Amino acid sequence: MYKNSKLIYELNDENIQDIIGVKLNEGELEKLQELQHQKVITINQKNRPVYSKTLSEYFEESDTKVKRNASIRLALEDGYTQSEIAKYLKLSRSTVSKIDW
Repeated sequence: MYKNSKLIYELNDENIQDIIGVKLNEGELEKLQELQHQKVITINQKNRPVYSKTLSEYFEESDTKVKRNASIRLALEDGYTQSEIAKYLKLSRSTVSKIDW
């Protein structure tokens, strides 16, 4: 729930501590800063972090074309662009775009 909070993405550390009325420890502040700098995408009016996996994690078990295509779709849903995936797989972007439908 806290990962989708607008507070995390729009306020600084001091403002958040004032609003919630709690002083955060160093570890909590580091986690907050990490979350503030994380890229997010909005799907169905909800923010969520992107890149939950690296591209190598998506494609490590993609030993067939069917598995590769499924991994491409998952990576796209995770926020990777067609260009990023194409470059990683050494494919053309148009090839990746044909899989994304």
